[in-house]
Amino acid sequence: LDSDFINAGPARVVIFTTSRTSISQLETLRAHGVEVFAHDAPQVDLKKMMGRLKEIGVNRLMVEGGGTMNFELIRLGLVDELMIYVAPMIFGGANAPTPADGLGLMRSDAIALKLMNIETHEDGEILLQYKLVTVPIRARLGVEIDERRSKIHDQYRKCHGVRVVAPHANGIDQCADQ
Repeated sequence: LDSDFINAGPARVVIFTTSRTSISQLETLRAHGVEVFAHDAPQVDLKKMMGRLKEIGVNRLMVEGGGTMNFELIRLGLVDELMIYVAPMIFGGANAPTPADGLGLMRSDAIALKLMNIETHEDGEILLQYKLVTVPIRARLGVEIDERRSKIHDQYRKCHGVRVVAPHANGIDQCADQ
């Protein structure tokens, strides 16, 4: 519990976890003012998590996740926009993480994006903002999509309000504004 995630600033802290988290860990988190939602499953149900966040007043959510989390959220139709940062350097390799890991998609199932904004910086950094245009049927794997998704605004401003974490595959840290 020495984590800045739990202790930094006045933000409300919400954690989604699974039944694999020990009762003593849950009690310790709750004793430190953390709102904990434990799903009785091996992984957090992301659609239920998003529904619960909406119920507690979170209307916009920024996810800084790994490729597996990103892919799952996109596959489930829970993403409105992507903010992609391009650094002026090359690194990585065959095992380097990508923005969308997991099962992946064939080109015929590619998710269409619409470029909304380009932000450039003097040092060569670029921030690209895309809106998801479609999530193909095969990518959804039968999951219904709420076509009235709300637009995510100002993704990269400093987090105020609520911090959320939900372990799923590689785990994520999420930041939400109310």
